[in-house]
Amino acid sequence: MPYLVTGTCNHCGVCCLAESLGGFMLENPCIELGQDRCKFFTDDIDPEIGKYGHCLVMQANRVYPKVRDRFGEKMNAEQIAWFEHNCPIWPARVKDIQALIDGLFDLPPECNFEIVYVP
Repeated sequence: MPYLVTGTCNHCGVCCLAESLGGFMLENPCIELGQDRCKFFTDDIDPEIGKYGHCLVMQANRVYPKVRDRFGEKMNAEQIAWFEHNCPIWPARVKDIQALIDGLFDLPPECNFEIVYVP
């Protein structure tokens, strides 16, 4: 069954929230156990883009030596590796698309991605 992924990530941050808040954040080095969101997702208003909530890594254009989490800590190698493998291309990986097709989770309404069946 061929499926087509359309849209691009608008970095709304919903995926960066803990599952209890309706997000998809799984345990990984970018989130502390018991926290409600990724360390690199802040809900402060960014004056440059005038947007509530944003990814501090994307804001720094992925220049990792410049990136600090919302607690002021520098990004470490494990976090960089996890980010590179999971964040910029989600949900474009085959396993993510298959999980969506299988109904294991739904994209939030804020998401700009769409999975379309192509007969």
